[in-house]
Amino acid sequence: MKNLKNKIVTTCLLVFFAILLTNCTSKRILKKYYAFDAQSDSTLIQKNALPFSVIIEPFWAHPAYKTRQIALRTRSHELEYYYYHQWAEAPDVALRFLLWRKLKTLNVFQNVDLAIGQAYPNYGISGSIDRIEVKNPDKKTHYPQARIKARLELFDLKNRQVVVWHEFDRSAKLPKKFGMNQFVELINQMVNEESDIFIQKILKSLQ
Repeated sequence: MKNLKNKIVTTCLLVFFAILLTNCTSKRILKKYYAFDAQSDSTLIQKNALPFSVIIEPFWAHPAYKTRQIALRTRSHELEYYYYHQWAEAPDVALRFLLWRKLKTLNVFQNVDLAIGQAYPNYGISGSIDRIEVKNPDKKTHYPQARIKARLELFDLKNRQVVVWHEFDRSAKLPKKFGMNQFVELINQMVNEESDIFIQKILKSLQ
């Protein structure tokens, strides 16, 4: 009789832990990934592309931001990284592909490639990201911010002399209680606006 009770208790405990384990796994927290989206200004679409071939070289990023983890600046010299919120691609890779898509969509050059193809390029484009982060509130702002600091360059591929460059350091206010998608939307908006300015500079210089 005692053995039977022990077996019943053991069975009940096993069932209980099985149910508990099932609930835990069904409610597990998933990682979320965020991507840039190229948004083209229709007024920049060119009927006749500039008669040049261009290669977009791999972009550079500060080592602290050359990661898929989204950075959070908690203090002036202190960074933390979100674990469950990550970039779909490292920011330097994402910015490079975004610019490539925009130049193709806007028909700016005859050829725009990410690697040297049949036609040897006349120009190259390089880029660098020095900051891309969520910034915690401080004594001056009192609200969180989305910040990106970057530089884009068009250079002559023969001598690597810079022909056009555009540098920007922008911040935008976030709600006190914000979702990560709101942060990415602001970064995406700023990146598209600044890359449009870079393209306008190219057109003005080379046309």
